[in-house]
Amino acid sequence: MSKQSREAFIKQIWSGQYKSKQLKIYRALVDNPKNLDELRATLGIAHQTLTSALSRLMDMGVVGQTDSGLFYRSAEDQWQELAKVRDNERYERWLKVGKENGWLTSIEL
Repeated sequence: MSKQSREAFIKQIWSGQYKSKQLKIYRALVDNPKNLDELRATLGIAHQTLTSALSRLMDMGVVGQTDSGLFYRSAEDQWQELAKVRDNERYERWLKVGKENGWLTSIEL
């Protein structure tokens, strides 16, 4: 996700213009990290909607996930790096699936 997307998201949050599930999730993570079940119970958001919104927030780098599965708000100076890591992880998964299924026979990097 681009730096402009992150900046636009934050501007909308502070101006009060952003009214979405993503904002509810972002605000729910203010106090402390939460797992998926805690977020679902706190926000009353359907599982599929919640995971989709979390994925978009993670793509922007504004939300991260620990190895133990807790979601947390990341510091503003980490957003770009987290977004890059997320992009790389998605690319690696795509590459692995492509190779396993024979869709990609050789890729020169």
